[in-house]
Amino acid sequence: MLVGKRMTKEPVTTTPDEYLAGVMAKMEQGGFRHMPVVQGGKLLGIVTDRDARQHIGFLEKTKVNAAMTENAVTVTPQATLEEAAQLLLKRKIDLFSLDALVNMVARAGMQVKLTVRKAA
Repeated sequence: MLVGKRMTKEPVTTTPDEYLAGVMAKMEQGGFRHMPVVQGGKLLGIVTDRDARQHIGFLEKTKVNAAMTENAVTVTPQATLEEAAQLLLKRKIDLFSLDALVNMVARAGMQVKLTVRKAA
């Protein structure tokens, strides 16, 4: 199966200048733990709830660019899920279960940022 068939077409995104308090509120409201960081239509990185938790007590004063991961590992929508999983393993990115592979795209046509979550 192709990544493009499983990706979220229009995920909620943030910018590097948004404060982590706002990002955490969006994540809680939307029920997700990862958010692409975009600016000017370009994927700059990803911010996770884990990244934000490292700034507890300062979420209202800390901008996304201080917590985000830059140079995200990406694949195109034409990549297979197997290729994506192999890339995660090669880069030693945590992979709990191939079935739990979650992927996001900042906007249709952009590269896909892959993340993983534990299966429920």
